[in-house]
Amino acid sequence: MRTSKDLALAVNAGWVPFRLALMSLGHSGLDARTPAGWTYTDLAAHTAAWEDLAARRLAEMRASGGTVFPKSGVDADEFNARVVARTKGRDSRDILRELDDAHRALVVEIEKLPDDYLARNDSWVNAVVAGNSYGHYAEHHTELFSAVPKRPIGIRFIRLAFSAGSLNSHSINSGVSMGPGQIALDRMPLGPNCTARDFVSASTAPLEAV
Repeated sequence: MRTSKDLALAVNAGWVPFRLALMSLGHSGLDARTPAGWTYTDLAAHTAAWEDLAARRLAEMRASGGTVFPKSGVDADEFNARVVARTKGRDSRDILRELDDAHRALVVEIEKLPDDYLARNDSWVNAVVAGNSYGHYAEHHTELFSAVPKRPIGIRFIRLAFSAGSLNSHSINSGVSMGPGQIALDRMPLGPNCTARDFVSASTAPLEAV
C-alpha cells in the first residue's frame, strides 16, 4: 500500500466479513470448538491480541520518527497459548468488546502514519499490518466460515459485508484498496445520521445475544 488511507481501507475490507461471521455465531456458538481445537471465543481473543500488539508496534515506530522498527518480541506459540489460557471462562461479550477495541486502535494508529513511513525498511508497516489483520483473517477463514449459520439471517448479514462497503473476495484476499467508485462503510449513508457501519454495529446485538 502506498498511503495510510489505502492500508486502513484494506484492513477494514477484511475486517467486516470476519467480524460479521463471528457475530452470526451468537454467544452460544462462540463456545463451540473450531476445527483447530480452540473455541471461537479463543479465536476472537487471539485475533484481538495480535491486533493490539501490532498497534503498539506501529505506535512505537511512529514515536521514533519512523526510524525504529520493533520486533514482536514474542514467541508465537507461547503468545497464543497465553491468550487462550487467560480467555478460559471469560464472557464472550467481553472478548468481543476487546476485539473491537483492538481493531479500532489498530486502524487509528494506521491512519496516524505519514504516507512515506509505509515504504521504509522494506515496507515494514505493510508487512506488520497485513500479517496481523487482513492476512490473519484469511488464515482463519475456513475454520470460521465453516461455522457460519446457514439460516437466512446469517447469510444475509454475511452478504452485507460484501454489498454495504462494495467489498469483494479479491479486495479481501489481496488487500487491494477500494477503487474510486466505491464507498467505505463510514461514508455510506443509509438515512439521517446513519451510515452502513452504524447499521452493522447496531445489528450485532440481536445476533450475538443468541
